[in-house]
Amino acid sequence: MMRLQATVLTIGLLGIIADLPAIAQTNSWITIAPMTFPRTSYTLTSLANGQVLATGGCTDLSCVVPTSTTEIFNPTTGLWTGTGFLSNTRNQHTATLLNDGRVLVAGGCIASAPCTGTNTAETYNPNTGSWSLTGSMITGRYAAQMTRLNNGEVLVNGGIGICNSSICNTLASVEIYNPTTGQWRTGAAMPQPRIGHTLTTLSDGRVLMTGGCVSTGLPCTTLDAAIYNPTTNTWSSTSPMTLKRTGATATLLTSGKVLVSGGLDSGGFSQKSAEIFDPVTGTWQAITPMSVSRYNTLATLLKDGRVLIAGGASNTTSEIYDPTSGLWALVGSLTTVRDNAKAALLPNGNVLAAGGVQNNTPLSSAEVFTPAAGPLVEVKPTSLVFSYQAAQTVSSPQIVTIVNRGDGPLSFTSVGITGTDANVFSSSTTCLGVSITPGGQCTVAVRFQPQAYGIRNASLSLQNNAPNSPQLVSLQGFGYVDGPNNWAPAAKMKQARQNHTATLLPTGELLVVGGNTGGSAFLNTVEIYNYLTDQWKAIAPMTFARSNHTATLLPQGIVLVTGGGSNQAERYNTATKTWSLAGTMSVNRSNQTATLLKNGLVLVAGGSNTTTVAELYNPQTNTWSPAAAMAVQRSKHTASLLSDGRVLVAGGVTPQGATLNSSEIYDPQTNQWQPGPNLSIARYDHTATTLPNGQILVVGGRDGQQVRLSTELYDPTQNKWLPTGTLKIGHADHTASLLLDGTVLVAGGINSCESEFGFCFNFPVAERYNPRTGIWSLTGSLLLPRNAHTATLLPNNQVLITGGINADSPFAFSSTEKYKP
Repeated sequence: MMRLQATVLTIGLLGIIADLPAIAQTNSWITIAPMTFPRTSYTLTSLANGQVLATGGCTDLSCVVPTSTTEIFNPTTGLWTGTGFLSNTRNQHTATLLNDGRVLVAGGCIASAPCTGTNTAETYNPNTGSWSLTGSMITGRYAAQMTRLNNGEVLVNGGIGICNSSICNTLASVEIYNPTTGQWRTGAAMPQPRIGHTLTTLSDGRVLMTGGCVSTGLPCTTLDAAIYNPTTNTWSSTSPMTLKRTGATATLLTSGKVLVSGGLDSGGFSQKSAEIFDPVTGTWQAITPMSVSRYNTLATLLKDGRVLIAGGASNTTSEIYDPTSGLWALVGSLTTVRDNAKAALLPNGNVLAAGGVQNNTPLSSAEVFTPAAGPLVEVKPTSLVFSYQAAQTVSSPQIVTIVNRGDGPLSFTSVGITGTDANVFSSSTTCLGVSITPGGQCTVAVRFQPQAYGIRNASLSLQNNAPNSPQLVSLQGFGYVDGPNNWAPAAKMKQARQNHTATLLPTGELLVVGGNTGGSAFLNTVEIYNYLTDQWKAIAPMTFARSNHTATLLPQGIVLVTGGGSNQAERYNTATKTWSLAGTMSVNRSNQTATLLKNGLVLVAGGSNTTTVAELYNPQTNTWSPAAAMAVQRSKHTASLLSDGRVLVAGGVTPQGATLNSSEIYDPQTNQWQPGPNLSIARYDHTATTLPNGQILVVGGRDGQQVRLSTELYDPTQNKWLPTGTLKIGHADHTASLLLDGTVLVAGGINSCESEFGFCFNFPVAERYNPRTGIWSLTGSLLLPRNAHTATLLPNNQVLITGGINADSPFAFSSTEKYKP
């Protein structure tokens, strides 16, 4: 009974497969009969007889035991059948069709761990359906690359020899297989070991090698291209690729040029970019990028000279590159996610894709792509981002262009907005009610009309007769409330920066100086903001680049800049708009404090990589002199001028990383420091704001990974710290601004840190402190979470925030925003 059921099932499956070509939509994928076994890290080779050979690989993700099974796909029946066993279990091996129709399989891993590359090789004879051993490689290897040379020999290079728990041995060696003798010989070694590269035999017989990495693991330092000449057995460089990449695809076009697309850059980020190599000139040229970022993708040269790119790491989309137009067009998506799959061109021009991994599970499933005449849609752009838009107002339109890149007419049945926030986006179009001929286009105009504060997301849905309909264009906009107690966007700075300074000049302009862009390089750039026109302009740069420095406004409109990576000070003259040197401090400082004393001198104290040294700057003589040393080394502390002329220094962190709760007070008249009362809690990256009553409000900060919620007041008359209200959320590396009504606005900062791994988080939180009640209350949220920014009360009573960075961005911001009390 069981045998009869199996027979009936097989007959039914054959009937379905036989009908597939009739029901398959053109330029789309359709599921066919699965392979006998799930496979990943295997090979798939088109044979001269039109069939396709699958060999080895892993049937489970951990690959406890690689498989030695092989099978054949017959395009006529649509079925897979076994065709013997490899001499060894293998995965991550190589396979190449020889000129005589046999298939050479070489190397790979024969066990999962430790994964040692085997040097054995064998050939498959499709006429007899049998496997036989051939000469062994000189070096065992896996994850290598192989290509057939124009003289029929086979070149293999790179990969891994052995990988144990601590290190993987990547290879620079090259060897060449002679199908006539069945033996391998050594070729010229590559300049460096490589893994993750590509090999392409060019029309003139040379071999193009692109990308890859010297060692395993991601991200890695990606490599450039090189050329191997079999005649001279030598390697030479090409001109540089437009992007060094690993895990990319390389396809030899009918023109003899090579298309390289996708992959990962040196930062480990997948890429949309593509480029063309011209063997005649030896140069690379960037081309229109793909619609999505891809790596570990399927790339197949179609019979008409176009290239089909499909899938890749958790991605099902497919697109076709047309070398004639140099453009990409989306086609039908794969029926399933398949990472590390394989593809092969079938005799009828269809493309077979099989195996791979989905959700950590190797697949046995297979599918076929049918290229044919019909409409193909190119959508540009594939996403729209609207800049900040005031609530209850309508944005200017952004345009989506749809081009018919196919061979048949394109017609739309609907164009509309979908998604949770569809109600705040609207569209109008020229696409409906018309037939768009090949090469023709239509447009959709999209507008954004937020109703309240916050990010809004939706999609533009394009329903038509092209494959993978509906195509979706992601939409995002940010609404803000233009009114009291809220934040609104202001003009962007000329330079993105964090850890900079902002100084309000007597003219009412804002001077922004130095900082860094998120990397290690400091900035010497300077710019000025005019709040009346909301415009920035660059001015003369400083002599020295600085970050985490100080800027102090002196009488007569002079700004003194100290530290930030230099012991050389300089000053800006607002009258002449020029910089000049301002003497040399005794030590190089950053994260120090600088306080203008009532006697006109400037006290600079503490800072990173310093001792307890403090010193005084005299603007009249433009010289520095020593001040009494502090009792404790500290940086990231605060310094506040008291009403009696003394200076209170509080908190900070020592060079050894200890957070301080101590304070000390400097008296300019005696040039002495005296111990001050201890803060209630240790803190650094906090703020200290002098209130109208002379008290000092200290807010937030942190102790290592713990961000502070507490605030406290220093009362000079009692020489003690007093408790006051608790913040709604922690703040460190934030800003605090005294407003004209006597309240204190605290904005942004690091709000929390995860103690185990040290990740910190930002939220767009701002709150205000009322000195009369001692209570904190939330106010309007920032447009962007940020820390290491500045905040300045402008003459129009608005607070301007500039630059900064947050945990979601590797780079500093050029954006600014303003608060209206």
